[in-house]
Amino acid sequence: MKFDLEKALDVCEAEFLLPRERLTLSARFWPDLEKDSYDRMYLSIALEEAFGVEIDDKDLIACETLGQLLYLVEYQLK
Repeated sequence: MKFDLEKALDVCEAEFLLPRERLTLSARFWPDLEKDSYDRMYLSIALEEAFGVEIDDKDLIACETLGQLLYLVEYQLK
């Protein structure tokens, strides 16, 4: 499967219930998106299911921005 940014942002939008305009690659989970570590975990699960990948917990914890998390998904698909 190939990484599709639009599909990834659709998953983020549905999981976070936020408008697409707020979901920028540089947006920090906290404070920009007002999402905590649990929200990040649930988003990672949704992305794993959508793209058929597995994100390591250590890598997930290190992610501070939405772009970093989406890069992990893209990297897993290579």
